[in-house]
Amino acid sequence: MKKATFTLVLFLACSNFIFSQWQVLNLAKASGGNIPSIINDLISDNNQLYAATNDGIWVSPSQNGGDWAAFGLQGSKVNLLSFGTLKLASVIAVAADDATKTAGKLYKLSAGNWVLTQLNPTSTKNIGSAYMAFTQIQDAQNNTIIFYGTWGSGIWRSADGGDNWTNYAQEAVGSTFAYKNILGMYAVPGDNKVYATDKVSGTESHLDISLDYGQTWTHANIGNFFNPYAFLKRNYGGKSYLYYGGENGNNGFMSYTNTDVIDWIGSFTLGDGGLHNHCMIGNNDGPMYIMSGRGKVYVSTTNGETFSEMSTGIPQLQTTVNFYLTKLALTSTRLYVATNQNGIYYYNLSISGINQISEQGNICYPSVAKNELTVNTALGSKISILTLDGKLMKTVTAHSEKMNLDIRNLAPAMYVLKSQRVDGKTIVDKFIKE
Repeated sequence: MKKATFTLVLFLACSNFIFSQWQVLNLAKASGGNIPSIINDLISDNNQLYAATNDGIWVSPSQNGGDWAAFGLQGSKVNLLSFGTLKLASVIAVAADDATKTAGKLYKLSAGNWVLTQLNPTSTKNIGSAYMAFTQIQDAQNNTIIFYGTWGSGIWRSADGGDNWTNYAQEAVGSTFAYKNILGMYAVPGDNKVYATDKVSGTESHLDISLDYGQTWTHANIGNFFNPYAFLKRNYGGKSYLYYGGENGNNGFMSYTNTDVIDWIGSFTLGDGGLHNHCMIGNNDGPMYIMSGRGKVYVSTTNGETFSEMSTGIPQLQTTVNFYLTKLALTSTRLYVATNQNGIYYYNLSISGINQISEQGNICYPSVAKNELTVNTALGSKISILTLDGKLMKTVTAHSEKMNLDIRNLAPAMYVLKSQRVDGKTIVDKFIKE
């Protein structure tokens, strides 16, 4: 498998800029007090927020948080959530057959009650630990298929809502096995494929793919990721991209491909924090976000070739914690990040303008300028120059597709350039004035 290895450099100029910073989300309960500040998972569904905690699931009716109410499984350590046709939640409990181990149990919401599925009803240790992942997909007959990935006992599948389960057979790969140690499971709506990130050995991480709703699987070696947690599929610029990432290893942060698991490009590194890629999220032809479990969040407004850090406002720990940040959640106006110590933070995307960025980029040059800045834009676009805190310094209307802006009166600093086209699409770049 062909690979190209290089180190990613964070763009400080002429890349898309974010105005705001992370803010604390309100954790207050409707009944008084706060929900736990240890958040294991976070989901936005129908304009409501759902938080999985060590004291069950809590729901907030507002994107601003607050008024949290119990949503079930209180008293249990809820580790992960999956909301689709079914509402599913995994619980970590003490294993019945070994008190020193943990067991994973899967619940589904039925008629207003959380019901234990038949995945692991006796709480045995063979299905458990923090290394669990699950997802769901609708097959061609609109049946909900549930997939549950485990560390050590592979992929489990249920085609009847969790009443009956089958365990997919493992496959020998040298002296080890594929389909055994699963750290992530993903179903992409409208894709009809199921993906799993598979830790095959100490030097190999594979991507498992099923084209028939989990009845059969194929796998391909992506590289040396110490623990491959993260996966994302999205379309960008007319191409379909797959992104794969994890912790440490020689392939560090992330690899990607647009040739359907043939030629992977990587490895990306973003410093110590960036070597712990635990979550990736993003929409088609929009920004993609990457979360390092050690406390950093990054954004790419390209196909994934370039990233900028957006961690201002998230308290950084003095000591390294690999699972400090636990999950990203995305709405049309906000990005949320959950933590295992300090609750939830949100980023206002409507203020930053980052959710309005088109697939184009690098429209201003040079990136470091003294007297004049050239902007490639569309006729009639409104071009604005702003300070980093959003103060408007200059605005003009484009009378041609290439505009030369006089910036001699600007003080030396970094500035934001926004180009808003007549169709409403906005591109946001930045530059440095010497």
